[in-house]
Order: sequence, then C-alpha cells, then structure tokens
Amino acid sequence: MNWAVRRRISNWAFGTLAVAPWLWLGILVAESEWLRRRTGDLQNQNVEAQTELDQQRELEPIVSPTQQRLELGKWRFEDRPSIARTMQVLESLAADASLTVHSIQTPPSGIEGTMLFDLDLTGSLHGICAWFQRIETDSRLLVIEAGKMFREPGQVRAHVRIATFHRSNAR
Repeated sequence: MNWAVRRRISNWAFGTLAVAPWLWLGILVAESEWLRRRTGDLQNQNVEAQTELDQQRELEPIVSPTQQRLELGKWRFEDRPSIARTMQVLESLAADASLTVHSIQTPPSGIEGTMLFDLDLTGSLHGICAWFQRIETDSRLLVIEAGKMFREPGQVRAHVRIATFHRSNAR
C-alpha cells in the first residue's frame, strides 16, 4: 500500500475517533436541553391546571346537608314557601313606611331554621326608622346588619341584612 493512502486512512480513523466523543457529547447536551424544556413545559402546564382547579374550587359553593336545597346560591321558592311569604311581609312593611325596595336576595344562612335576607331600601330617614321599629316588634325577625346607609337627594338608601326564624325556633 502506498504511504499516502495509509496516511489518509490513519488520519481519517484518528480524526473520526477524535471527533466522535465531541459529536456524542453535543447530541447528549441537545437532547438533555430538549428534555429540560419539555419537562419545564409540562410543569408549567401542571401549575396552570392546578391554578385553574383552585379557582374553580373557590367559585363552587360548599353545600352542606342542611343547605342541599340551594340553587345557584338562592333558595328556591317551591322548596321553602315561607321565604315567599316572608318577602311579602318585608315588602308590605316597607310599603307601609313609604320605602322603596330595590332588591331582596336570600344568601344561604348556614344555620338550620333561619333564613337571611339582604334588602336595599330607599326612603326618608323617618320611614326607615319606623320600618326598623316594626321589624323589632316581630319575634321572628332580627336585624343583623344595618350599617350601610347612603344619603341621596331628599332620601336615604340603606342596605339591611335580616335573619328570620321559624316559629319553632322563635323565642
């Protein structure tokens, strides 16, 4: 064999042996970088999914056995007929005191035998005071919160939270 041919073969062999480890190292680094990015993306997806689940859990109401008749946070009138009657009483008391009822909401009370009502009323200060006196005389009604009052031109707007008790629980 010619000396030049042997030299080329040996140079190629030694060159290949010299480059091969660097080539393999480059492939391993690139693959590990890809794996790191891939696992990072998966971890970010897991964090996002967990955050989304936490937000959904915060929005979902916790329903206890005593509150299973809730529908979207409000009592259904057919399940609790006393709610409709109590609303009529509250509205008639407000009408007697020349008050305007803007809204009545019934959030869950959490206490068995009681119901909560959130009312927005507008009228004169004298009318609101008379309405409170009428409420206080009823043994089934209790004003829990009446701290939010706003003055409007010629009238007062009040946000009131009232608890009602069933007759068996009234004292």
